[in-house]
Amino acid sequence: MKSTKNNRKILIVEDDIHIRNNLVEFLTLNDYSVSWASNGYEGLVQYETFKPELIICDIMMPEMDGYAFLEEVQKKKLSAKLYHLHFPNC
Repeated sequence: MKSTKNNRKILIVEDDIHIRNNLVEFLTLNDYSVSWASNGYEGLVQYETFKPELIICDIMMPEMDGYAFLEEVQKKKLSAKLYHLHFPNC
């Protein structure tokens, strides 16, 4: 799914709908073009069509977790910056 306003593109890969919606809303309000996916497989598809500059990815997700997603991104040598944010106790 996409919400677009400008060329600064961010892909959110997050299975928790509340966290994902909050991130999408915050980034959209700050003039970022945002696309999202609820697992790593969807994230790879979204990457190929949306071509983001930045990917924000959860680790614990169904079907393909964040670690497997990161491995696939590295195999494909995708050009987006990928940051791993880990929040213990969340």
